[in-house]
Amino acid sequence: MAANLKFHAGKFVHVAFQIIKLPSAYYSSFQIAAPVVSSTFCAHALSGATTEVRSAKTNSIEIEAGEDFEFDFYIQGKTPTSFVVSELPEGLSKTLSRRQGSIAGAIKNSGSYTVTIQGYNSYYNAYTPDFVLSIEVTDSKPDPLTTLFSNEQLNSLGLNWYSSTWLGEFYSNNNSYWIYHKRLGWVFMDTSDGKNYWFFDENLGWLFVSSSIYPFFYSYEKSNWLYLFPETTDKRFWDYSSNSFLNFSQ
Repeated sequence: MAANLKFHAGKFVHVAFQIIKLPSAYYSSFQIAAPVVSSTFCAHALSGATTEVRSAKTNSIEIEAGEDFEFDFYIQGKTPTSFVVSELPEGLSKTLSRRQGSIAGAIKNSGSYTVTIQGYNSYYNAYTPDFVLSIEVTDSKPDPLTTLFSNEQLNSLGLNWYSSTWLGEFYSNNNSYWIYHKRLGWVFMDTSDGKNYWFFDENLGWLFVSSSIYPFFYSYEKSNWLYLFPETTDKRFWDYSSNSFLNFSQ
């Protein structure tokens, strides 16, 4: 009789108990408590606050189309035998170990994407709760220099310095329409056709110039033409309205 009631306690971590009555051939009033395994336990063996997928980064990311990014995650709690990563967008790849993983790459198409990450334990056939990574991919912003200059007009000097066939040398961080010109200093550039430009200068306001008339500028505030002396290193203009020099320290 005792042999029939043996069970391996190590295999069942959480158990419920039910009262079992022995046949009348045994002691009619004798009852024992026998373990009964919960039918839902194995499906949730890794669930709960102690075992879950986590990341040091936020699980809601906004990036531009074609932008490289990397997302790291890890298991907090019991060790799974593997990770399960579902709905991975095209352009991304995963690198997984026993307790850690990462997703990296670039998504070419804009849109909203959801990646589900779980830890899996093959011994219990059990999963952690879903960890949901939301990725919002927006259309990539054009490099401002591609709208300001044609390829024929521009040469890269390295370290974000460029040389224009008509404007000379300047610095651009490629994220805005502000440039640092060697003699003009910081100016804002705008154009609709890549030939005629509006510059905003903190001292002179809005200035009109084109690739064919530079270094002549038309001052919107003065309603007059200015001439930038090219042979100097300072921002030195000749003002045709006052027939005098305009000097500004950068």
